[in-house]
Amino acid sequence: LYNIVDSFFVAKISEEAMTALSLVYPVQNFINAVAIGFGVGINAVIAIGLGAGDRRRADAAAAQGIALSALHGLILTAACIAIMPSFLARFTSDPAVIQMGLQYSGIAFSFSVIIMLGLSFEKLFQAVGRMKITMAALLAGCIANIILDPLLIFGPGPFPELGISGAALATGIGQVLTLAVYLAAYRLFPIPVRLRRSCLKPDGPLIRKLYAVGVPAILNLALPSLLISVLNGLLSVYSQSYVTILGIYYKLQTFLYLPASGVVQGLRPLIGYNYGAGEHSRVRQLYNATLCASGIIMALGTAVCLLWAEPLMSLFTDQPATVQAGGAALRMSPPASAQPTPAPTPAAEDSGSSQERANQAITFSVMPAEAATNDGAVQPDADTTETLRVNCAAWLADSTFDQKDRVDTTLISVAQVTEGDLAAAVCDGESAALLDGTDWAVTLGDTTGHDYAVLLCDSETLAVLGYVPIA
Repeated sequence: LYNIVDSFFVAKISEEAMTALSLVYPVQNFINAVAIGFGVGINAVIAIGLGAGDRRRADAAAAQGIALSALHGLILTAACIAIMPSFLARFTSDPAVIQMGLQYSGIAFSFSVIIMLGLSFEKLFQAVGRMKITMAALLAGCIANIILDPLLIFGPGPFPELGISGAALATGIGQVLTLAVYLAAYRLFPIPVRLRRSCLKPDGPLIRKLYAVGVPAILNLALPSLLISVLNGLLSVYSQSYVTILGIYYKLQTFLYLPASGVVQGLRPLIGYNYGAGEHSRVRQLYNATLCASGIIMALGTAVCLLWAEPLMSLFTDQPATVQAGGAALRMSPPASAQPTPAPTPAAEDSGSSQERANQAITFSVMPAEAATNDGAVQPDADTTETLRVNCAAWLADSTFDQKDRVDTTLISVAQVTEGDLAAAVCDGESAALLDGTDWAVTLGDTTGHDYAVLLCDSETLAVLGYVPIA
């Protein structure tokens, strides 16, 4: 959202400024992907610890996760600022565009540590169900950015006219304000998780768990950065205006996705609550209602893009040729579809849930011998099967689920994920987005006479995405 707001005001400087912002966007998105993806790992490990009644583990996950996030911010600040001159030069030979790109990125990337810490605290508060605090913090930062952008870019009255540098500074100030709200809320409103110095001692298994969840989420979120960079390289060969058009398209697409994403974020606590209570019919009703709402939102977005393509493009550029070409491109690829990916996850529990309900929400049910198994025609090869077995056994051993020792992890059968598996899958939102019918349902244990369990694994990475609980 910060980049969208910056783009609206930066476009009034010149089209070259808008192009510079579009070229910086992939790297900016990568920094956010690292912050959000690792935050997902922090969120998941905290929630599992709380659900298992292990406050010490939850506190350690929060403390070490936030410390590692700050380290990520320092590394990314240095690395991203260092690569920007050569990175921009790959896509344009216009010295004005390169200069403005360096001005914006040099300031914006200096706030990488603030971004990392802010998003880590966001996931911390989400893990304990304090969604109103995260909303207030994000609103404070975004409103500050909207107010400061025109003041620092154009310099009315006593404010300095900083141009594109002002947009970056306004964004940084907004992110500092967001972090300040989180820190104030942490001190003023007690939450189940506390940051303790005693928990900062490195814990190898815990850190591996943070990265085991966080890295796949980072990769999933960072892939658009690679895509946009490749497209920018292809389009820059033909015209700099095409790079601008692509940048505007992605900003409009993101803006239209935000309402649907908000609906899904609101769904997650409800899904976790009702799933933990065994209200499976209500879970289906919630999912269907959210799917319908998301479909309506995206249908409206499609209609807006088709009917008002040129006016939308003109919000970000005043060049007639760019507006006309952008309008034609926007009509060809309106953001027409989005499917919610609500995952019943312990992170969805809010502050009013009882400890019993939190435990129910993450209980791993070891299936009795008479339970049905997946039976698919497609089978992986022997090496893939062994890798799946090792990954699933390690995941199960590292879990906090009851009765896990009753599963014989030397026995395995593999089938493709079914629609029933997808409907019942328990995994966090990022993993749920990766789960589809091409993935593997791995059954560990002897299904004829002993307890067994079904884990769901990604068909490409073979990593565990979630599990299927059986009543």
